[in-house]
Amino acid sequence: MKQKKIPQQPFLQRVRNDFAAVLRCEDKALQCKARALIPVRDLEIAAERSMRSLQKAVKSGQNKESDVDIQELVLLELLFWFKNSFFSWVDSPECSKCNGPTKFVGHRIIPDNGKQSYRNEVYVCELCQAQTLFPRYSDPEKLLETRRGRCGEWANCFMLMCRSLGWDTRCVVDETDHLWTEVYSGIRGRWLHCDPCENVCDAPLMYEAGWGKQLSYVMAYSRDEVQDVTWRYSSQHDRVLERRTACSEAELLATMMELRTARQRCLSAARRTHLTRRLLGELVEFLTPRQPTDNERKHYLQIRTTSSQFTVLLSQSLEFTVSRTTDLQRQFTVLELGSLQLRSTALELRSLQLRSTALELRPSDADADADAHSSRTPAGLLALAFSLTE
Repeated sequence: MKQKKIPQQPFLQRVRNDFAAVLRCEDKALQCKARALIPVRDLEIAAERSMRSLQKAVKSGQNKESDVDIQELVLLELLFWFKNSFFSWVDSPECSKCNGPTKFVGHRIIPDNGKQSYRNEVYVCELCQAQTLFPRYSDPEKLLETRRGRCGEWANCFMLMCRSLGWDTRCVVDETDHLWTEVYSGIRGRWLHCDPCENVCDAPLMYEAGWGKQLSYVMAYSRDEVQDVTWRYSSQHDRVLERRTACSEAELLATMMELRTARQRCLSAARRTHLTRRLLGELVEFLTPRQPTDNERKHYLQIRTTSSQFTVLLSQSLEFTVSRTTDLQRQFTVLELGSLQLRSTALELRSLQLRSTALELRPSDADADADAHSSRTPAGLLALAFSLTE
């Protein structure tokens, strides 16, 4: 007699689907296609110029950041180029007949044939009443051609660009309706938040502190692992836990561990050890909520124009200059603040106390069956406990 499969909660099924979807960016031929579109040498020249400016600022005492990595400067240039020269934002498309304004009226679901959209948005022209379809493509190869969309399209395409440059990259999905990326910085030993829609690097608390988002689940997906990174993007962990009702923490933990183990099964022992150590560093970062910086509080939603050339960032009192060097120095001030906090906890990485804490936190069989919503421990820390104590 065949055993009936227990249906997954919709959220956990999305976790599985999203984890599978990021493997599309690992296609080597597709990475070559994406890299050919990036003006790599131009970005490197701009990064080298910024490096010299930052080094001068360090010597003169204007900037305390001494650990400057050329990859991070190239990343900042890539974000700027991607937003201002490559991709464009679409709220509502122009009418396909008269180029007039349109309004959204519904969706039209179409079959998935590999490279096409998972749904079409239907818009009606306010002038001639003609219908215009806006396909929401999810395949990054198609997005290299269309070069337009909203945060989902931006994140998918930008992740492919980063992977084509050989960077460890994640697609980050916020269940309250936003997507972005993370790129791992070897020199800092941590993941950098990168939002291509906003041209922002390393300001993870901007969504909660600046946009006013009520976060619940923020999941990160890479070729190697799925991780609950909600705790990086919130300074109010207790409130976040109260909003996490899509599944129990134990169910989320079990799903992450299952997917992580299966994906890493074919990796070398050295690679698995590296990933575990990297996870350790990340979870130490999650242990203590940090407070948002002034920069993160001032990041408000952007007004995106139909032109891909300029965007206006709204803030209460911050005026932005047109100087690229000043912009990069501001970005690195944020990077420096994050680095200082992580350095302050570096000794914890080498402490056996974390291992003993992991053993204490490991749930018993009875705990696993209990309602884990009352737990005050982020699921990511328990995931580390399993990986360290198995």
